[in-house]
Amino acid sequence: MKRFSLAIPHFYSLLLNQDPEKDGEIIDRLEKALRQFVAVLDQSGPYCMGGRELTLADVHCAPFLHRFSIALPYWRGYDFLQVDHRLARLLMALESVPEFQADTLSAAEYIQAYSHYAHAGITVAGRGVFAGRGRSGPSHSNL
Repeated sequence: MKRFSLAIPHFYSLLLNQDPEKDGEIIDRLEKALRQFVAVLDQSGPYCMGGRELTLADVHCAPFLHRFSIALPYWRGYDFLQVDHRLARLLMALESVPEFQADTLSAAEYIQAYSHYAHAGITVAGRGVFAGRGRSGPSHSNL
């Protein structure tokens, strides 16, 4: 959980970043933190501690992995699941848990929910319209 917690600020930093030229350095920090997390994952999988039982570590990382696997490709054109195949394997296992599925928003709802971050809360005065960076990056999903 400590290792995964090192990545959380970088997820938000990338999404909040309004200067595309700084994306690379933020991505480098995020990938370093994710590699440190992956290094302590049990190799037998599919969950953080291996086996077929969820642990607190899985519950801790599941919402962040899920939400940012949608938000970052859409808003910044960046897919952190490519850092290591074990991240995608872990997320797939977590997303298949019925309780997780029952309490999860649609991709479109997460994109909308994270739009405030993607624009860093910058709005056009008096119009309620976002004016920040918004959607940018090397590629975009079709969500």
